[in-house]
Amino acid sequence: LPAGDSAVPLWRALLVRAGQDGALEVSTTERQMEVRTRLANVPVRGALSTALGQSGVPAAIGTQLVKVFAPQMDLRRSLRKGDQVALVYQMHALDGREVRPGRLLAAEIRTHGTTRQAVWFAASGDAKGAYYTPAGQGLEKAWASSPLPGAKITSPFGMRLHPVRGIREMHEGVDYAAHIGTPVPSVADGRVKFAGVQSGYGNVVKIGHPGGFETVYAHLSSIAVKPGQAVSEGELIGKSGNSGTSTGPHLHFEFHSAGRLVDPQRMASYVPQGKPLPPGEKAAFFAATAVMRTQLAQAAGGGDAAQLARAD
Repeated sequence: LPAGDSAVPLWRALLVRAGQDGALEVSTTERQMEVRTRLANVPVRGALSTALGQSGVPAAIGTQLVKVFAPQMDLRRSLRKGDQVALVYQMHALDGREVRPGRLLAAEIRTHGTTRQAVWFAASGDAKGAYYTPAGQGLEKAWASSPLPGAKITSPFGMRLHPVRGIREMHEGVDYAAHIGTPVPSVADGRVKFAGVQSGYGNVVKIGHPGGFETVYAHLSSIAVKPGQAVSEGELIGKSGNSGTSTGPHLHFEFHSAGRLVDPQRMASYVPQGKPLPPGEKAAFFAATAVMRTQLAQAAGGGDAAQLARAD
């Protein structure tokens, strides 16, 4: 049985045999696997999965590839005939035979005249690692596009006729349709500035984020955080409700930049598009990814001859 992904992959074998008294004896053995690096140059002529399969690239590597570029584009829908994919990835081998795919190390997508690249890097103390551009810009989104992706907007940002007071006034955020009790996550890393009851907002949470940004989540049915608490992107901060001055269950969401109200639907034009390298890791990043970047260039420029080439 294959063990979990690690720096030194292991193969764990389970052996079951009959003992002298007829009872079953169970034992396990572990063996270190060889890590091989493979290069692939994949011409796209149809579906991405088909192109990868025809080039001998494991499906698990294709899944990683789609996930890496998901914050920028949907590869399954965006690639067209004539586009090109270059890959550097690991394969784990046992007794000279490759038995399972490992990690995608680097990738390049050439589509519609645009080239996008990604390399994997693990900062000090971070075994999981993350993907970055060759210049060190993070590809993983630092901010979610919305606290409730896919939810219907019932009242946009801007001037409107207030549903309770009946007068025209500024609506300072966006209202999302949500049943009472719908989990509400923070859209980015930050620290809770306020969590409690506030006037017409009812139960409200305000979060300050690096870069001078602030988000507000109002009319909650319950609050799951406390003032001063650090929160991560995607972490539950409360549940939607109908508290305060509200005509029905929904989530009121605000976005502030440098103390100024901004349309939350334009949030992406203000916030960082990727998580940056940790402080002090730039030199280590360029040193650690130098070989990957060279291999990626080799794969991208090798044409069909580079398909499934060994790089180790």
